[in-house]
Amino acid sequence: VEHYICVLAEVARSVPQVVLEGSSQLKYSFSYINCIPSIPAVNLIQAILPLVQYKSAVRDALLLVMRKFLFSRQLECRKTAVGGYLLLLKNFKVLDSSSVHNGDTGRCSDDSQTLQYSYSSQSQTYVEVHISRDSSSMTRNEALCLEILGILKRSLTQQDEIKLNLYEGLYDVL
Repeated sequence: VEHYICVLAEVARSVPQVVLEGSSQLKYSFSYINCIPSIPAVNLIQAILPLVQYKSAVRDALLLVMRKFLFSRQLECRKTAVGGYLLLLKNFKVLDSSSVHNGDTGRCSDDSQTLQYSYSSQSQTYVEVHISRDSSSMTRNEALCLEILGILKRSLTQQDEIKLNLYEGLYDVL
């Protein structure tokens, strides 16, 4: 399974338009993420994150499925949801305009846009993403992050294993 996830990650990064042509099938396949264990499922979510940035319908479908997973009876589904939400938080950080270089995430900024370098442990490459610094995109990212934080707050009432995953993941996000 890991090999296929790596291939999907590479295709999603290099030619996202090709994958997005089948976005309806992609959104449909999200509901089957619960059929695989949580670690490969989170890796799968990480593989499709570049697509989430291009098409809001894909993002919304993923958010809906992860919300369902968070309240599933299966522990693996809840772990997958927490991991997926943390990945989204990590990718859609709200940047302040005063930061020039910010930690290991490799974010460098100038007045007009931000150049983000993301390190992928699966392919061991750096990926450049140009993020517009206009106020509407920053507001959307802020709203998305606040929504995800509200959802993750609910997971603090779940089993200790879910809380541990959340605490460990929040450290990586920060």
